[in-house]
Amino acid sequence: MAIKSKTSVKHKSAVKPNKKPISKRVKPQKEAASEALRTSEEQYQSILRNIEDGYYEINLRGDFIFFNDAMCRILGYSRKEMTRMNYRRFTDKENAEKIFQTFNNVYQTGNPSKGFDWKIIRKNGTERFV
Repeated sequence: MAIKSKTSVKHKSAVKPNKKPISKRVKPQKEAASEALRTSEEQYQSILRNIEDGYYEINLRGDFIFFNDAMCRILGYSRKEMTRMNYRRFTDKENAEKIFQTFNNVYQTGNPSKGFDWKIIRKNGTERFV
């Protein structure tokens, strides 16, 4: 004799499906990542503003595309004057070649330069080794 049961067993998952649209689930994560990036950028900018060492970035032509205030003080130029200034403007031919070789090596190998000494000519004409 077979016994039939009218009760059925429903399986309940231990994890409830998230019924929120994915855009609403991702938005808080995206906002948190954006906030972390903004905080990191502010710290980076603060360091560059406050260090005494000159920091700069140049393009492939050798023009300044980014630099800190210390770099302006070292060279004696205003921020406006230094924007897009080429490194050859503040050095002699011998040092310009030395700088070019160093920059070119960084470009070719992708390895940063550990630093080197070269002579600069400040806006007021005084020479300085950096």
